[in-house]
Amino acid sequence: MNEQTSSGNPEADFRSVAEAAEAIGVSRQTLYRWIAAGKVPTPSHVRGRDGRQMFTESEFEEVRRVAHGVERRFAVEKAQMPLFGDKPS
Repeated sequence: MNEQTSSGNPEADFRSVAEAAEAIGVSRQTLYRWIAAGKVPTPSHVRGRDGRQMFTESEFEEVRRVAHGVERRFAVEKAQMPLFGDKPS
């Protein structure tokens, strides 16, 4: 018997690593590096015979939060980079 989620579809409330990576605009490899480094939660569900890891919606929101922080940090660092031999302030 399959457990139904709030959407009525037992798999609709989960995202694969590939789907999560695409949604936040990073590569799967980057997302796997973040998982290995402990920056984002390890997906708690496994689906199918291939053992595909799946994020719950709450895990995905944590991944999104981390990705947003990385984007903001990169934008600040890039804005502070000296150009054309300018000395950093």
